[in-house]
Amino acid sequence: MEVYLKPIISACYVFPILAVIFTIPYILYEYHKYGSILILRTGIVYTFIFYMLTSYFMTVLPLPPRSSVTPDTASVLLVPFDAIRRIITTANVTLSQPSTYVNLFKCFDFWQVAFNILLLFPFGVYLRYYFKRPWWQVLIFSFGYSLFFELTQISGLYGIYRYPYRYFEVDDLICNTLGGVLGYVCTPLIVFMLPKRDRLDEAAYKRGQIVSEFRRGVAWIIDMVIIMIPVCGVVSFEIKGGKEAAEKFLKNLKLAAIETHVADAKTCCLNPATSTHRQMNDEQLAAAGVPAGLIRISCGLEDKNDLIADIAQALDAI
Repeated sequence: MEVYLKPIISACYVFPILAVIFTIPYILYEYHKYGSILILRTGIVYTFIFYMLTSYFMTVLPLPPRSSVTPDTASVLLVPFDAIRRIITTANVTLSQPSTYVNLFKCFDFWQVAFNILLLFPFGVYLRYYFKRPWWQVLIFSFGYSLFFELTQISGLYGIYRYPYRYFEVDDLICNTLGGVLGYVCTPLIVFMLPKRDRLDEAAYKRGQIVSEFRRGVAWIIDMVIIMIPVCGVVSFEIKGGKEAAEKFLKNLKLAAIETHVADAKTCCLNPATSTHRQMNDEQLAAAGVPAGLIRISCGLEDKNDLIADIAQALDAI
């Protein structure tokens, strides 16, 4: 039993935070689709991701030293129900004598079969309750998931080990698949207190129709980010004729605003020589690399064709 408990205990330390990281994309998807976030739905998805990580962890741990894995460490066992034969042989159980049944709990092979069944039991529950899969799909997915486990082991953890470090057993495929199907069958007994998936969807859609203050705040922040990203780009160009030409250009602008700053929701335009650097003379401006006819402009949310026309007519007026 210790072989199974160690990965579970390790997962309890490692995977809660990792599961949160994997759940965040789903939360964003849920909010985008439904316009709301249900704590219950998020919790269900979180536990599913945590379960998937833990079940995978149990298939690869414990990892032996690489030097200890040899061609004889593990092989392929394709005899079905060989685990049952080993249980009958080693547990000393007599079907006609119920008092011998307690020996099962002292048999390693019995616990191996039991844990292999329990390993995919939650998988079947999730597939039926949340993902609304029929029994035959649960059967196929459970077999496929179990086959993924066995191939992971027989491949030496995808080639990290030169040889397989665990047996590929057909009994594992049978027990894991049986566990998934049993999870499907027992789902109504386990989730009877939880709302059905359809009701979760209805509640999410209904809540998404209510524009709360929180949603208004989130929308405002997103809008500000979207607005500021394009307007933070500033274009600079020099007009021949120095300050006089620059001032004439600014005076002829009709749409763009003359400001002492740039990067705003509206189009801003300025001549540093007559605004932000007006305290400098021509020699100081030249030394600072600020031409007297320099124009700085940042585009806002106005129509691009209107902005182009406004700048063109201001240039023509010089």
